[in-house]
Amino acid sequence: MAILGLLIQNKNGLPIFFSGWSDKIKTIKSLDTGLITGFFSALFSFTDSFNKKLSYIRFLETSMDIYGIDTICIEIDDYLFLCFVDSYQFHELVKYKIKWIYNIVFKRYTSQIEKGLTIKLTESEIKLIENILKDNFQKFAVLSIKNYLNSAIDELISLGGDSQICGISINSFDNTILYSFGIEYSSLELFLNNLGQKGSIIKDNEIQYCYISVPDFMPILLVTINPVIKFPISDIIQEMATGELPIYFNIIIDTSSNVDKTVKLVLRKLVPLFE
Repeated sequence: MAILGLLIQNKNGLPIFFSGWSDKIKTIKSLDTGLITGFFSALFSFTDSFNKKLSYIRFLETSMDIYGIDTICIEIDDYLFLCFVDSYQFHELVKYKIKWIYNIVFKRYTSQIEKGLTIKLTESEIKLIENILKDNFQKFAVLSIKNYLNSAIDELISLGGDSQICGISINSFDNTILYSFGIEYSSLELFLNNLGQKGSIIKDNEIQYCYISVPDFMPILLVTINPVIKFPISDIIQEMATGELPIYFNIIIDTSSNVDKTVKLVLRKLVPLFE
C-alpha cells in the first residue's frame, strides 16, 4: 500500500479531517481523535520553541520492529497535516500530494480555521483527497491492463537463465504500490523497506539497483527503473495544471542475474502494454 491515513488539525489541536485506509493504523484509529490531535499539537509547539520543524515520527509496533509506521508532518498556514505511511514511502514526494490537497480543498477554508470554526467537507472533496493520496487514477490505469501484465510478467519469470526474475511491482512517483505480480505482497514491502529513503523523482530512463539481504530470505537485487511512462498531473488532481508524473518498475531478481539484460527484457515486454 504505502499511504495509510491522513489526519488534519489546526495548531490548537482542533480536529478537521481524519481518515484511515489500512488496518496497520487500527490502533491509532481506535484512539480518541482529540487525544491524538492534542498530542501532535504539543509536539509541534515543542519543536517551534526551538525554532525547528517536525519532519516525521516513526511508531514501532514492538521493540524488535525496525520499520513501523511513519507520520509525515507538514505545517501550512494554520493547518497541521499528519500523513500516516509505510516507512518505504518517499517522504518528500508525499508532501507534494499534501500541498495539492491544501491548494485544491483546504485553502478556501483557511479563514474559518483561523477563527477556530469547524468545517464540513463535501463528499466530492473527501473522495478527491483519497484519490490523490492513494494514486487511484494511476492505479486504475495500471489495473485496467492487469491481465496483460500478469501474462507478460509470467513469461518473463519463466525465462530463467541469467535473468531470474522473482517478481515485479509498479509503483507511483512517491513509491505507492499500484500493482505487483510474482511475489508475496508482504515480501515486496519488506524489500522496499530495505531500500532506504529517497527524496527525489528518479530521472527518465534511470536505473537504480540495490543488493538486499534480510533474515529468512535469500539475498536479492531490487532494480528500479523509470520507463518514461507518465500521467498528466491535471488528470490526477482534477484541476488545470502543467506537468506529468512517472511510474516506476521494481524488478526483484536473483543476485546472479544480468541486470542490463533483464532490464531490457522487462522494458521490451511491458512498456508496449501502456501505449
